[in-house]
Amino acid sequence: MPLFVWDGVLEDYTSGMVCVLARSEKQAWKMIYEKSSLAWWVLQGEPDFEIEGKERSYSDSGYRKVPKCGYFKTAIRPKKITKPEAFVVWGGG
Repeated sequence: MPLFVWDGVLEDYTSGMVCVLARSEKQAWKMIYEKSSLAWWVLQGEPDFEIEGKERSYSDSGYRKVPKCGYFKTAIRPKKITKPEAFVVWGGG
């Protein structure tokens, strides 16, 4: 089962990382949404989590439908890791 990695994302003062062990990228996107819908929208290239006070949902964002692949064209795409690999992320302060 591949590991999907989004590196250098979810930044405030330092970069964050998102890792999902999933059968497909589509499943990975859904699992991210279930864990943190805010992170899902940021990774989609949509930093505004609310539109007119209404929280967006996974199946219908309130103004456009989420594509069947699970991500928009503006989305940050992950690395697909299928072989042993190590990751090191330094934080700042």
